[in-house]
Amino acid sequence: MEVDEGDRSKRSCTNPSSLVDVLHDETLQGLLRDYPALLIPRDLDLEMAQYDWSSLPGQLLNRHHLGERDRSLLGAVYRKCYYERADGEPGWWNRQRQFHDYDARATIIARSRFEKKVAFCLCGYGRYDKRGYYCHQVRIGPRCHYHFRLRPILDEFGRAYRADREVWFVTLSLTRQEGDRGRFVYKDLEPEDWKKHAEEGAADVYDQRAPALPFDLGLDYCQCQVYLGFFQRIMKESLEPGWCSGAVGAPEVAVWFRPLSVLPHAHYVMFTDGFSEDRARDIRRRLKQMIRNSRRITDKKLYPSTAFYRLPTRKDYIKALRYCFKPVAVEVPYRLALAVGEPSPRWFDGLNEDTNRFLEVLEGAFFGVNSVHRLGICQPCNERYCGFVTEERQQRRDAERKRRQEKKSEGEVALSRAMRCRRGLERKTAKVEIERALRRMEVPIERGQAGRSCRHKRRRRPQSQRSG
Repeated sequence: MEVDEGDRSKRSCTNPSSLVDVLHDETLQGLLRDYPALLIPRDLDLEMAQYDWSSLPGQLLNRHHLGERDRSLLGAVYRKCYYERADGEPGWWNRQRQFHDYDARATIIARSRFEKKVAFCLCGYGRYDKRGYYCHQVRIGPRCHYHFRLRPILDEFGRAYRADREVWFVTLSLTRQEGDRGRFVYKDLEPEDWKKHAEEGAADVYDQRAPALPFDLGLDYCQCQVYLGFFQRIMKESLEPGWCSGAVGAPEVAVWFRPLSVLPHAHYVMFTDGFSEDRARDIRRRLKQMIRNSRRITDKKLYPSTAFYRLPTRKDYIKALRYCFKPVAVEVPYRLALAVGEPSPRWFDGLNEDTNRFLEVLEGAFFGVNSVHRLGICQPCNERYCGFVTEERQQRRDAERKRRQEKKSEGEVALSRAMRCRRGLERKTAKVEIERALRRMEVPIERGQAGRSCRHKRRRRPQSQRSG
């Protein structure tokens, strides 16, 4: 029996050819004949594997009961995750499978009702050119997240460690603990803190004290938007007293299934010339006041939880930037639910339905919230801008500036034409034309603004012409 030692340290996998002799299953023989490189876990439950969306072997085993579209997507996931280059080295997606369990994430997306699952499964597959194309799913796709979100941030702020005297890693989150224990952290960063951050949420996830919000209805993700907006607002207000000179970060949600719930939080890298524990406590106090005074918050038993870590080295600084901008790992909460639940066909139906609902409303939870939040010296318009502008970014800025100027000139021409012709047009038609011209100029339109410009002033008649 040949065992692959370097692949999947979390799960013991074995060569499929040896399992055929042990199980004597014709269906499994057909699976291994069609997919010879597929690695099958030793503890694979053949009865429940067809319901487990995180198991690529289980879904391929049940491929004859799926539609043609799902079968083709699972086949594309298999070829991506087990691709080897001409020199025998594993490909990029193969390494993602080995170290980050990408095959589980791609299988979950392929079996779900996600609107753009075809683009996700074929991302980087080489359909249109040799290097493949992008699905632009930066929230859940590792490749597009790296190319369109993480790499630009590292290019821009990777050299800004010495932008100010101190650099801090800030986490703004929520908790249900009423005391200060577990709600406030102020310390220098230590190596075990990264492990704690990576494993937070894995313990006591399904306890009643878990600080999670329900995510079933439309109002639930509106609550998530409110909390994410508060996190960005409190960081912006910390600039006014001079507590920090700048910050860059991003909002994030942690998800759990059975029941479906999320935890909104945000991570920032903050630059300051001097930061004290009193200032950190004041930030938490202001955030608590902000949450308590809001009428849009329905759950009043959630308290702000803040953590401030001083980053002593540049290596920790780069690691903090990477941690601030990371995709949502859908497979982690899925397997956490499997670990604590009692799998059955009906239970798997509820788990898979939770996954579908989360993927459908994930973008809605971030609607109106900046995906990359820059403050102070991290803004390009600041005089002390600490970022590095790459040549590609400068070209994109020039193209956007040219596009805005052309759009503004077109809007000005259309606006002047509409204002000249408004006397010959009806009131409603003139209002529509003026609003359309203002939109071309990207000018915010207030209520009744175009209507007021279309109204003709009523002229008073001379006294001699008045009746009576």
